Amino acid sequence: MTNWKTTDFQSININYSNKAEGKYLISLRDDFVNGLSPFDLEARCGFKGATIWDYLLLCRDSVLDWTENEISMLEGLFWEIGSELKRHGMAIPSVETINVVKTTSIEEGGAMGYTRGNTIYVAESVMKKSEGKIEELLTHELFHILTRSSLAFKEEMYKTIGFTTTEKVIDLMALNQRCRFVSNPDVSKFCSYITLKDFSGKEHRLMMTTLARSNYNGGSLSRYILPYFLKLDDDCNVVTYDEKLPIRDCLYGEFYQDFITKVGKNTGYMTNPEEILAENFRFAVLGSLEEFPNPEIIDDIRYLMRG
Repeated sequence: MTNWKTTDFQSININYSNKAEGKYLISLRDDFVNGLSPFDLEARCGFKGATIWDYLLLCRDSVLDWTENEISMLEGLFWEIGSELKRHGMAIPSVETINVVKTTSIEEGGAMGYTRGNTIYVAESVMKKSEGKIEELLTHELFHILTRSSLAFKEEMYKTIGFTTTEKVIDLMALNQRCRFVSNPDVSKFCSYITLKDFSGKEHRLMMTTLARSNYNGGSLSRYILPYFLKLDDDCNVVTYDEKLPIRDCLYGEFYQDFITKVGKNTGYMTNPEEILAENFRFAVLGSLEEFPNPEIIDDIRYLMRG
């Protein structure tokens, strides 16, 4: 039985935003926009010294109108997602409205889709793919809306891969920006961590983040991104040394084997627990247990979401 307020997916108002509404939504100064690092702005805008205003202008210019045929197709795909949730007996957290905006996606490095608040942003290039691929994307992005709408739901989901959630806000902008933090619009400002053992067997409390491999010198955002662990103390503060530089370890270092034991191998998208879980949620809704190396994670998600 779920411990969060649930709703029937078919009762959610799916709003296909026109260009004017989309421009308004994408221009909001939300936590994601206000938390963008200097590297974030340069990589998204494509030039050094970019500001938040440059970024917001780019966002506004990227918004497109939906066609009637696209809306009709998306309505059918959302109906299918709702039917699959119902077939598996999966109850979702209460959400009143989900906005869906079409963009060029230049503002997010060409990503196929992403979310901010209760809005899913879909790249125009995605609409040329098969309906199956679009349905997979929508299901993945839906998960981010759900974890944002209910901390209780998020807590239960994160436990399935060994992560603990908190209501503590980690202000990465307060740390030394020589680390070149890369923001993900799907990841909330609240801290989550996993406890892993190093080679000696000592346990460490670790938060996942993404850093850029170098200063911005041209090219797409995706070519720079590397997943890292930041070490936390017992109060979930980032452990730092001189000049507020955090102690950080590459994902593929000494914690990797213990990490894989906990999060499984169902997906290679391992930049953050939110993305790992969004993929496993997609598998739980659309896939079969036999297709994956760690079906127990998918089974746990279905069990915890049973209404």
